[in-house]
This record gives sequence, structure tokens and C-alpha cells, in this order.
Amino acid sequence: MKQAFRTLLAWVVLIFSANSAFADWSLVKMNETIDQTNFVVNKGCSGTLINLEKRLILTAAHCVEAQYETRERELVSDEGVVTKEKYRKLIDGSVSQMVFSNGESQKTTIYRVTLKAVDKEVDLAVLQVNGPLPNTMAAKLAAREPVRGERAYVVGNPGGSLYSSVVVGIVSSNDRTYDIIGASEGGSNRLVQISSGVIGGNSGGAVYDNDGEMVGVPVMASRANEILGFAVPLNVVKKFLADKHLDQ
Repeated sequence: MKQAFRTLLAWVVLIFSANSAFADWSLVKMNETIDQTNFVVNKGCSGTLINLEKRLILTAAHCVEAQYETRERELVSDEGVVTKEKYRKLIDGSVSQMVFSNGESQKTTIYRVTLKAVDKEVDLAVLQVNGPLPNTMAAKLAAREPVRGERAYVVGNPGGSLYSSVVVGIVSSNDRTYDIIGASEGGSNRLVQISSGVIGGNSGGAVYDNDGEMVGVPVMASRANEILGFAVPLNVVKKFLADKHLDQ
């Protein structure tokens, strides 16, 4: 009887240990993911490599406003009257990655990117790097959304200069909307509230769960307190990518 109990206890400990190890995003894996997938977008925002083969970087829509410029052209009517019309033209943007050694930047690589898809309503956009990338991995989208109380890691570039910063908090709520937090731009679209906050420059980065899988895109901080951060949730990200045929 005692031997059977010891055997059962050993199996319980083994299963618990295996599950705990699987759920723990090790520091080695975390740093590899951040180094490979985090980008500075248009010098002041963040983005995350989500597709290695197609070189796709997920970011926030408000981070790509610089990829449009207003131009003017002349229109001539049938009567020969010349008028001027302003229009917006899409231009290439840029993303960059940095390599550090002993706390100092050793190398910065800048890539030209084309805007592949954008949806201002949900504040998401996808950029495509115009040339080859040396990167060896992309961020993986999670299979499920986190629940309130689960750990959340926010990765980005605060201020556009504090490259590849990571902060940890918890999912504070899955039931926020732009309306609830007093932001008019997104209406009733859902947001995830995270206690790790969203500092300027982190927008467009990544929110990871405890398995190191991406569960959201940070897009804004509370106007009252930057500790209160908000992110586009996983299901909205997945729908956006599917609607734009970028989920394969």
C-alpha cells in the first residue's frame, strides 16, 4: 500500500513538474524571442515579426501614419478649367533591429517596408519587409486568449529608443472597450487591460503569455495613468489577419 502511494505521488510530482516546465517561458527562450522578433517601426513605435517566410511585421495602425504623405495634383475639366486636388499617397516606411554587447549598441540594421494591410478601427497594421531577413524565428500566436489574472509580458521600444524592453504584469480584464475607457476612436471594439502598462513607443509591440506566445498588441495607455495599459486582444488580431488573408 505504501509503495503504491509512493508511486502515485511520484507520478503526480512528475506530471506537475512537466506541466510547470512547459508553462514557464524560460529567460533563454524569452530573450531569443525578443531579439529575433522585436522591431522599431518608423522610428517611434514597435512591431513584431509574425511570419518569417513572408517577412510580415504586425504593428498598430497609428504607427504607420508616417507611411502616407499628402500630395497635390492638377485636374483639368472638359472646359479647360484647372483645379488642384490633394490626395494621400502610400510611401515606404522603415523598421530597424539593433544588436547589443555589454550594454552598448554594436549594430543597427534598417529595412524598408511596404504597408501590406491596415485597419484603423481596430488599430492594427501589417508591414512587409522588402528584402531578405537574417532572422531565424517569428512570434507564435497563442491558441487561446488569456484569462484575468494570468501573467502578461509587454515587449516593445518605449520612447522609440529604449530598445527591446520587457515588462511583466497580469491581465487585469478582458472586458474593456474603447467606449468604456473614454476613447472615441475604437467604439465598442474590445481591449485587454494589462497591469504592465503601455508607455509611448511600446504601441504596436507584443503581449505574450506565460508560454511565450503572443496574445495581443499593445496600443494605448490610460490617459490618467500609464500603468493601466490596453491591448488589442488575440481574437481581434486573428480576425484581422484572416480578413486580410495574412493568416497563412
